[in-house]
Amino acid sequence: MKRRSLLITSAVAACLLALTVTADAAGRQRIDARLADAPSPYPLRFTGGSALLALATGRMAVTASLTADDVSSLISSRLPAAGAVELTDDAIGVHITIGRQDGVAWATLTPSSDGIVVAVDSVEIAGFEIDPSMLMGDDTSVTVDPPIGDCPGTTVTGVDVSPAGVDIGIAVDQSALSCLAQPA
Repeated sequence: MKRRSLLITSAVAACLLALTVTADAAGRQRIDARLADAPSPYPLRFTGGSALLALATGRMAVTASLTADDVSSLISSRLPAAGAVELTDDAIGVHITIGRQDGVAWATLTPSSDGIVVAVDSVEIAGFEIDPSMLMGDDTSVTVDPPIGDCPGTTVTGVDVSPAGVDIGIAVDQSALSCLAQPA
């Protein structure tokens, strides 16, 4: 008798597990379809855990991936005087000219409640490192919007810079999900 109830319980548990995995896969496809239509110039991918939980709560974690070329284009569109862009682990280097000297301004990216804070940490000119506040005063950082389009309800949760590009982690809530459902 105990063996029979154990077998039935095991079979029911296996069926529930299979159903949950199938439903999660279907939920992930639904999320991927929304992200594919998102009004973002950069590819977005779902990076949260359970797709079912994300759909049930209306909150999910996505990542916007910018290639090194994307970062270079983004910077050159905002700073026309900027030259080549270098990406290293955790920093972005922008080639600049100050006076007649070529140099590199090194900046880090950190998440904030308003977007992404770009902070110039150092400036290298003619082999010397200069404190950026000597050149820029108190304006050594600026906050920029996340690259997910005009959708409200998004919060930047992390920024990862590597030589291959920049991955920006974004928490998306229900109001942003409605926006993401609209074709770009």
